[in-house]
Parts: sequence; C-alpha cells; structure tokens
Amino acid sequence: MPRFLKSISILLLLTLTLASCKRETLGIFSPKTEKERYLQQLKASGIDKSILGKSWVAAGNEALNNPPQLDIPAAIRGSFKSKSVQANAWQLNLQKGATLQVAFIWESQDSSRVFLEIIDAKSMKDEMATTSFDERIEFEAEQSGTYFIRIQPELMAEGNYDLIVENRSTYAIFPVQGKTSAAIQSFWGAGRDGGQRKHEGIDIFAVRGTPVVAPVSGVVTSVKETGRGGKQVWLRDNKRGWNLYFAHLDSQTVNNLQRVSPGDTLGLVGNTGNAKTTPPHLHFGIYSSGAFDPFPVVKDNYSKAISGNLPLENEVMLVRSATANLRQGPSTDFASLAMLDSKTPVWVESAVGEWYQVRTPTGIKGFLSANLLAAPQETSLSNSASYVFRDPFAAPSDSIYVALDNFVKIGSYLEYDLIRDRDDNLFFVPIL
Repeated sequence: MPRFLKSISILLLLTLTLASCKRETLGIFSPKTEKERYLQQLKASGIDKSILGKSWVAAGNEALNNPPQLDIPAAIRGSFKSKSVQANAWQLNLQKGATLQVAFIWESQDSSRVFLEIIDAKSMKDEMATTSFDERIEFEAEQSGTYFIRIQPELMAEGNYDLIVENRSTYAIFPVQGKTSAAIQSFWGAGRDGGQRKHEGIDIFAVRGTPVVAPVSGVVTSVKETGRGGKQVWLRDNKRGWNLYFAHLDSQTVNNLQRVSPGDTLGLVGNTGNAKTTPPHLHFGIYSSGAFDPFPVVKDNYSKAISGNLPLENEVMLVRSATANLRQGPSTDFASLAMLDSKTPVWVESAVGEWYQVRTPTGIKGFLSANLLAAPQETSLSNSASYVFRDPFAAPSDSIYVALDNFVKIGSYLEYDLIRDRDDNLFFVPIL
C-alpha cells in the first residue's frame, strides 16, 4: 500500500486515539504550551512515529525554512484543509523594545485548534506560544533581529484564518505631555560634534516649560545637573531593567529614589547643558547594557493593517503573464526570488492585500501579485493508466499506478502534467 494511503488510515483513527490520552500521565515534566502538550499526546499514542505524525513535525520545521517576509502592518487570510498536513510561517524584523499586536481568528466547524508561535530566528527559541484565539496579544522584542511567526493546525483541522500583525507603542504615554512622535526632530545615530560621535537618543521639541512625564512606572535613580545633559533625570524601568534618561530640562520636579507612575511629571522641557544654542527640547534615551534606539519604544503613529478580499477557493493557480517575479514579500519593494514562466502552477497558501503567498512545484515560497495569476482550466484525460506522483521533485520514488479517466489536467510543469481527481487530490503525471 502506498505511504500516503496508509496515512489516511491513521488519520481516521487519530481523533479517538488522542481523546484516549490521559493528561495525568504527563507527570512533573508537563510541557509548557498547548503545542507541547499536543506533541506529547502524539507520542503517547504512538502517532508521532507514523508517517502522518512525522509529516506533521516535518511540516512545522519546513515552514521555518526561509519563510517569506512581512512588512508590518499586515493582514493575512488563509485556510487549512483536513486532508493536508500543513503549517505556515513568515519572517519579520523587529528592533529592541518594539511591540507587536497579533490577532489570530480561526473559523472552524469543530473544536480544532491552531498553534501560534513567535520564534527568535537566531536562537530558534519560542518567545511566545499560544493557541487560536479571538483577541489581540502583545509581544515585545527583547533584542533587535529577525523573528518568525508560525501557525500550525492540529491534524485533521480544517478552517479559515485571519492573522493581523500590527505595531503599537511599548510605552502607552509619550514622554512629553501633549506631544506625539511627530514632535521628534532628531533621531538615533545622527552625527554630533562634527561627526565625532553619534546621537544616542531622540530629541523631542516642545515649548519651554512643557511637562516631561514618566512614560512608565519606575523609581527615580538620579536627579542632577552636569555635562552635556544639563539638568537631567534618570528613571529605572524595573519591569524591563532599562534606565531612562531625560536631559536638557529647564527644571526637575522629582527627587532621587521617588517612585512615579505613568504620567507623573519629572521636569519641564528646556535647553540646558550643551543644548543652549538650540530650541527647547527633551533628549530622551534608554540604556540597557549600553544605549539603544528608543524610537520603537515611544513611536505612536503606526498604521493599521488593511484586510484584502482576494478569493481563496483555488488551491492551485497558474502564472498568466509571460513571466512573473516571485518576491520575498508582498510588494515590489522586496527582492525577486525567482522568475516564473507563463503557466507555471503555484500552490496558494494565503493572501496579503493584493498579493498571494504561494509555493512553487519545487518548494520555493514567496509572493505573487494577484494580477499575475489565473485560475486553471480543466482538460479531460484519456482512458489510460499511469504512475502518478505526489511530489516528483522531493520524493521521486513515491508513486502509485492509477486510471487517468478519474482525473482532469489543470496545468503542466517541466516534464509533468498536473492532474486533479474528484476529491481535489493533486498529482503529477509524466507527459506522454
């Protein structure tokens, strides 16, 4: 019996088997997340050693193999089918202190779940893990770098999903009363003293005497007047272990070791220290094993994600133009990964705005503009038989012999025709 047909038999028994697993057997080494518990259930039932179980683990790992990129904000629409073993992932770049708001909405006819993880691409450590939910969660990047968002349904799960990823201000209160990040006129890294040093903070301009407020609860660790910063206040953000620096103040209104709450006044905007020749402003910096850019922490003018309405009923689509650039992300600003020829079939994995996230027959993942794709046309096949392949490129030895009159042709790629049966199963057949 072919391997994928054996998997179907295992699939039919999966629900009963997992339901029989007792959570009491997890003992003192209970897993931390719902996904870890699910994996332990697969192990307890022996399904993890089946083709289906191995495929589920492999699908999760494969999703992290150079996933396509996202610009934030992003609204992603997609679906998972019960007959398939699937996972999907995207990569995005975050600066230290930046905060994501993530909403995942799962619409299914049953109680199946989808596991969502945010993963540090460098360490491959789960930074956050949860199951399908209908409310927003927040994730704050502890370090600058690349992060993965991965979603994976339970075996047999089927449904549609919406994933919305947006930025939000880490500090809910801006450091200068009545101002927003639009008042920042000098940013991190700008040259100072004729290029001899770099600006280690941001400058927020306001009228002299405007209150400078605590953006977060903390303890005042220093109130002094010295050097470049002039009159300054240092505030400890105990939650994050950060030291906040407020400089060039006209006056200070707090005392050392005073506890403050968000919105409490620390001082007034001025231009003391080496800012005497500039208009009044607050120099705001954050230190944690050295200074880092505070802009992602206080920025408050982020755009909202806009959901698209591209149809998702076609599992496979064909390139309709003479050629098409497969891009790393959903815009022409992203690099081209490959040039696809006309009529190349691609598997649709999700939609982002006016772009489809797709996978090529050889497994390259990226984005194509929707206007470069068209639904396939069906062509009847002759009353003959042939060996067919699920994936002749990754598994050329995995084939079965079938009667072709149960299939229709929907496309071609290299030396193969792509065919589909009445149950929407897809196979490649050598071109005769």
